[in-house]
Amino acid sequence: MEISDRTFLVLGLSSSGLIVPLAQELLGFGGIARVAMVKGGMAWKGDVLVRAEQSGDEINLALTGGREQYLRLVSALNWYRGRNPSFADRFADTIPPDVRSASADLGGFAKLAGLGVVALVLIGLIFQLTSQRGMSAASQMAYVAVPGAELDSHTAGEVVYVKDAGKVAKGEFFAALKTSQDYTKFLEASNGGEISAQAVAPQDYVRKGTPVVRLSDEGARPYVAAYVKLADAVIALNAAEARIEFPKSGRTVSVPIDARNYVNSTKVLTDEGGKALAEINLRIPDGVDIPVDEPVIVKFQRSAWSPSVMLPQWLKTVSSLLS
Repeated sequence: MEISDRTFLVLGLSSSGLIVPLAQELLGFGGIARVAMVKGGMAWKGDVLVRAEQSGDEINLALTGGREQYLRLVSALNWYRGRNPSFADRFADTIPPDVRSASADLGGFAKLAGLGVVALVLIGLIFQLTSQRGMSAASQMAYVAVPGAELDSHTAGEVVYVKDAGKVAKGEFFAALKTSQDYTKFLEASNGGEISAQAVAPQDYVRKGTPVVRLSDEGARPYVAAYVKLADAVIALNAAEARIEFPKSGRTVSVPIDARNYVNSTKVLTDEGGKALAEINLRIPDGVDIPVDEPVIVKFQRSAWSPSVMLPQWLKTVSSLLS
């Protein structure tokens, strides 16, 4: 890494840039750093915008350039690896191979070229991390449920009573509605079981076919039903994991995603604008207890490498490039 005609040894990586030794002239620096590499009969030198930040006994050179700069330097890395042999003819910052000082040591230049590769690999990783974090989706609606049967309303009306707990026998009244003619309609259970969740509350207005309560199977494990926009379904199903949040208690649970979690149901739920939602069911791991009576938010996030994972992979990549 070359700044103001001085070359600095790259000691390692940070989450935002390169680590170099502490130097007084770098404190508060913000501007251009230069990277260079050579391959065969071609050489390349390009500029990177950085901001110097002291980090203990070292300096962190945080990358501050825009998306175009990242793309240009990642493209340079592809050229170096032989994926784009015509790269060197396409950028104004390309220099001919004979632009080498007569007093320059070839070994020193090769070392600088290696540092250039290091910088380019880092930039590529940061760009990938940034794009991954942009690919995320959140549930429009979510709730904790237990496998079992739903008891639906066979008419429309205002809820005046709904059983909230305990067992329900087949044929038993589990809710009562006041219809538009001011009549009271009692709803009979078509199945028996234990009430695990209420979908409505007194004074709610329900349409025909709306779930009112859910019955659980004996010994069934709870799961989270998450509903996302259809446009976000692919992102959600391709995520590495889902983060289930319970804002009231502050509990969070992360579970892996499997495309088979998608529910192909004949019932289609919609958001407030009337647009259809996709249902994704998330299994709670054995031994993990979750609140069953709290609001739920589910966030689907593409996997992003943590520094502990990124650094070994980065070192392996650099080693293969320089060998």
